[in-house]
Amino acid sequence: MANQQRGLSLNLNFLKGITNQLKLIGRLMVDSRVPPLLKLLPVGAIIYLIVPTDLMPLLPFDDAAVLWLGGNLIIEMCPRAEVQEHLRAIEGEASVPFGGETASAPPPDPAADVIDAEFHDASGPKQP
Repeated sequence: MANQQRGLSLNLNFLKGITNQLKLIGRLMVDSRVPPLLKLLPVGAIIYLIVPTDLMPLLPFDDAAVLWLGGNLIIEMCPRAEVQEHLRAIEGEASVPFGGETASAPPPDPAADVIDAEFHDASGPKQP
């Protein structure tokens, strides 16, 4: 039973990784900060999938390899800051409960910003 649960967990993590990767690619495609030439990589991979001529006509491996390469190249070649920003947003979406309702955060405690300390003038005696 434990092996079955572990296998199910691995499958769910694998699917979650794929969906997060697809979300990331989609977000990068609509981000105006990503250079337009990089956006051609996934588009070209999808066109290669649709076009009936293949490098290896009887094997699906070339289609999968081109899709994987097009997706990974855009992620690797995009500015790191934009990729990290979108990854944080995707991870934030994953923590939202089903239905899209977010729990409201408690208001910040103003007393948490207060620092209790004593003041001592260490500059020495004042000159008249």
